[in-house]
Amino acid sequence: MNTGAIVVPKSKAQAVCAALRKLKWMKSDTNVTGLSSEPDAIAVHVTSDAAALIPYLMPSVASESHDPITTDPNGLNKNTRRRPSMSTFDQDALKVLQTCLSSGNAVFRAGLRVRSRECVRISKKTDDTTYKHIPTVTVSSKDARFEFVELFAGIGGFRVALDTLGGRAVFASEISEVARQTYVANFGNEVLSSTLTEKPVPVLVGDITEIETEDIPSHDILTAGFPCQSFCKVGDRTALDDDRGELFFEVVRILKGKKPKAFVLENVANLVTMQEGAVFETITHHLKQAGYHVHHKIIDASDYVPQTRKRVYIIGFLDAQHASKFQFPPTPTTTIKHRLHTILSPDPPPESLILNPHQLEKLESSYTYKKNPAWRIANCNQFARTLMSSYRSGFAMYSEFVPVPMPPVLEDVQAGDKDFDVADLDSNEATVAGPTSKRPKLSDASTNSPSMREDPSLLPQPQLYERLRFYSPRECARIMGFPESYVLDHCKTPGTLYHQIGNAVCPPVIAAIATNVLIAIGK
Repeated sequence: MNTGAIVVPKSKAQAVCAALRKLKWMKSDTNVTGLSSEPDAIAVHVTSDAAALIPYLMPSVASESHDPITTDPNGLNKNTRRRPSMSTFDQDALKVLQTCLSSGNAVFRAGLRVRSRECVRISKKTDDTTYKHIPTVTVSSKDARFEFVELFAGIGGFRVALDTLGGRAVFASEISEVARQTYVANFGNEVLSSTLTEKPVPVLVGDITEIETEDIPSHDILTAGFPCQSFCKVGDRTALDDDRGELFFEVVRILKGKKPKAFVLENVANLVTMQEGAVFETITHHLKQAGYHVHHKIIDASDYVPQTRKRVYIIGFLDAQHASKFQFPPTPTTTIKHRLHTILSPDPPPESLILNPHQLEKLESSYTYKKNPAWRIANCNQFARTLMSSYRSGFAMYSEFVPVPMPPVLEDVQAGDKDFDVADLDSNEATVAGPTSKRPKLSDASTNSPSMREDPSLLPQPQLYERLRFYSPRECARIMGFPESYVLDHCKTPGTLYHQIGNAVCPPVIAAIATNVLIAIGK
């Protein structure tokens, strides 16, 4: 991923910053730092796109007829994405930058990061401002079975799994402020004691693109659930042609720089088949180029938790002998205990979880509901559908809901079709509860409707229930496989918890895979 900053004298900084803002090329969050080596200058940090384009503002490059191709400082010629022509940008702003750069008043320094050693933070905002009231705890990896890092950590799903296996997190990065709050609420405001630095350093930091490779502690296993939005079935599917997709190359940068014994990566299953497999081929190519022997497998989390959640798990080993010893865990033989009803609260739901008339109207007007209403009702005797980060905020189109009252438990019910997802709505297999044309609206349902207690063979049907409700945040955490001890009540705005949990990995799946990784590397 491209990084860099324009180093400019303080007297000229205003014009450069104004031009960058007009172009929308300034990095978000912390974007201006001082320089210990140049007290009279500042570094203005730019976006990944800008870092790729700015060199072409120099006269010797700007005259070239082709558009630039992305190549990051580590030599990763991605060749997956052609940048837009300069003609699409504000020409006055480009002229200001070009004049400053060509005259020598400003210099572009590729690879300069916000947390590079010579950069001095001049902003009051720091990663820990939102949990500074929590006392720091100094930790050490001295007695740990193994050390690991957690990139794009979210709320710490990898850590939940690896902590139970005797691991010690020596570094974690997460750009979301609210997710960092949840992480600290569960794992503490940790600083790591180190013989390499004069004082303990924070375990959890923010934006990984701001961190120099040399500042990341050595570790045995690297874990990362690199952002999946650009690879999802539900989304724009921009793959590596997107700043979020490009964050994968931050993983490669650290693998090449720190050389851990193994890595465990997780992403959406669609990653494997996207663009007829070309995207996944590019990803595995760069992982192999970093020196690793790579395995991958698509695993459905419903073998471990009460949720259908297919994800690809990519495992790599630096040592070929370690790679030859690794096998993905076999599919668990017993799944009955993972049915959805086992994690749902039996207590009457609070009104905040009940769909109100306006929400019901939005649900009933959605394409997915009109196509197959039953698809929108949770089958409590089987599995939850894949929990998405937009479960609460974008409920109208895809989310499923728990019927109130909850139907009876059917212990002998067979597992359903775990391959069924939103992409199947247009197929004949989607209609699992009869023709949709005869279904009354939920808002018209009455308490006298027949119930599953009278006919247990019935599948969930919207007209059978007077009310529907959302999963609670705690139920969502259970669906993902987080332990009951995982703290959720710290959040002042519970709605954000749905987003955080939906973006997480499933700890039981990670624990099963990591157990075999540790065996392979002799830990």
